[in-house]
Amino acid sequence: MKYKDRIYGDFEITEPVLIDLYKSDAIQRLEGILQHGITGMIGICSLSTRLEHSVGVMRLVQKMGGSLKEQIAALVHDVSHTAFSHVIDHVFKQAETQSFHEERKEWFFQQSDIPKILNQHGYQWQNFLDEEKFSILEQPAPALCADRVDYLLRDTVDLNLLDTQKIQTIVRNLKILKGKIVCQDINTAKLMAEVYMKADEKSWSNFREVALYEITARAIIRAKDIHLIKDEDLWKTDLWLLDKLKSSEDALLQKLITMISLETKFKWDQTKPTFIVKTKVRVIDPDVIHQKGTIKLSDLDPIYKKNLHEYISNRKNPLPILVDKYPV
Repeated sequence: MKYKDRIYGDFEITEPVLIDLYKSDAIQRLEGILQHGITGMIGICSLSTRLEHSVGVMRLVQKMGGSLKEQIAALVHDVSHTAFSHVIDHVFKQAETQSFHEERKEWFFQQSDIPKILNQHGYQWQNFLDEEKFSILEQPAPALCADRVDYLLRDTVDLNLLDTQKIQTIVRNLKILKGKIVCQDINTAKLMAEVYMKADEKSWSNFREVALYEITARAIIRAKDIHLIKDEDLWKTDLWLLDKLKSSEDALLQKLITMISLETKFKWDQTKPTFIVKTKVRVIDPDVIHQKGTIKLSDLDPIYKKNLHEYISNRKNPLPILVDKYPV
């Protein structure tokens, strides 16, 4: 099966298990789930989907020499994401960890078509629940891993922080050492770390985007309270859920929907905030090949170490957000 990827180029998926998984209902649902959820839908962020990312992570694991089993784990790693992606973490008060989809992964697997497909190819679905068993795919932050690297590359291109040439240079200078992704030189590590921090500032933990996530979450909570939607509806698609929210005549819900707009203005207000949100801050500290082993970038570069600590310190506090103006 031929596949065209905007980061890694054209390639062919040849393993029958990967082809069958790709065609599954569970994986294809991810085509209707944007990486950035509501901010993608209203035009702030890119329209990159969870499907694009999942195939990309699989391809990167493959390029790094990962086993077929790890490629399978990569392809299914985001399968339990809900509509609007990490917006749902705000619904369930997990914005700081953004782990809701991980907690529901086993449940989602069980009621999907993935177990049957894996069983047909001689695999047990339970072996793919714990991503940390796959060291190329997943590592604790702030280390590099295929998941983290892939969304770094996609989002930094979309944010105009990297161009195609730099993307190719980064991928070329990544290597597997003792089962983990490392950088072959300090320049690659610095480039990745710096643009990752910029992407977090411009998008992932951006004040405006966090505010829009919180408003959308409150709209979903209201929809649940008035029995417009059920919990299982969260695993439909972005468009389905947004259309459902818009269909209600409930005054509070419609007010919240109106606020989900490019025209809505937010202010930092510690005295009378509309809401206070503590969100996840994303940074990386890549391992770099050094002498006979590896060393973290922050231990090689004192300037990056200082910038890293300052960035985390400056963004660790909750955000007092005031909804200042919105369309009527």
